Amino acid sequence: MRELTVLYDANCALCTDARKWLQAQPAYVRLRFIPAGSPAAIAKFPEMNAADTLRDITVIDEAGMVYRGPKAWAMCLWATRSYRGWSQRLTSPELWPMAKRLIAWVSRKRSSLAPAGGWVLRRM
Repeated sequence: MRELTVLYDANCALCTDARKWLQAQPAYVRLRFIPAGSPAAIAKFPEMNAADTLRDITVIDEAGMVYRGPKAWAMCLWATRSYRGWSQRLTSPELWPMAKRLIAWVSRKRSSLAPAGGWVLRRM
C-alpha cells in the first residue's frame, strides 16, 4: 500500500488541525487529504454519500476498501512512522472496544470540544 485518501470535514477545527498534524508526520504510506463533500471528493468517489463522509472521517485505500470513524483514525495512525505502533496497540482486542467508543464520542462532540484558539496537537 502506497497511498490512503482521507476525506475529512474541512469546516471542523479538530479535523483540519488533525489533518495538518498528520501531514507533518513522517509516513510509510502517503496520506492524501480531500475535503469531504467537496466537488473533488464527489468527482473521485461518486458512489459515496457526501453526508456520511462529513459525519465521520473516511479513508479509502488503493484497492477501494473504505474505513470510517474509528477504523479510519487507526488507518491514519498506521500510515505514520511514529504512530504505527500506537495504531497496532489501539486496535488490539484489549483496547479496541474502548478506543472505538472514545473516537466515536469525540467525533460526535467535535464541534463543542473545539477550543477558541484551535487545537494544538503534539507528539505523544
